[in-house]
Amino acid sequence: MKFPVFLNGKNYNKIPKAHKEDEDLKQMLYEHFVKDMETLPHNAMLVPLGDTVIEVVKSLREQGFIPQEIMKFEGRFVAPPHPSPENKESINLLIEPVYPTEEAYTERMYRKYLARLKKDEKPQNEHTYKKARATRWKSMLFVRRAYGLQ
Repeated sequence: MKFPVFLNGKNYNKIPKAHKEDEDLKQMLYEHFVKDMETLPHNAMLVPLGDTVIEVVKSLREQGFIPQEIMKFEGRFVAPPHPSPENKESINLLIEPVYPTEEAYTERMYRKYLARLKKDEKPQNEHTYKKARATRWKSMLFVRRAYGLQ
């Protein structure tokens, strides 16, 4: 979205299906985003940043509001991470000059996580933590492969 969006006084961030449920946000999509898409060539390739944006763009495309294709690779939509502070880990992983192995990455991240814990803080289960990091690693590997970075 080209404007900051707030919903119920909070930054619109990871609110599932708000673009379908919130009338103000829907109106903003149709009055601004769809009109902006009309100014782009119909053969342009859209690269939505983040899964939430893909969901919105895909929905608008399925409804016939935007003609442009959405970036796909191996039959899946490609969603580079949105450049927000919450995605720092994904962005850093995406731009690593030499992509680490899954094992090296999950181990490195777990060591960093343990080092940041306060003395009285109980760590998350190692397997659970590493599983979440592995999911992120696989997701960014897919994006890297889609753009020929891997």
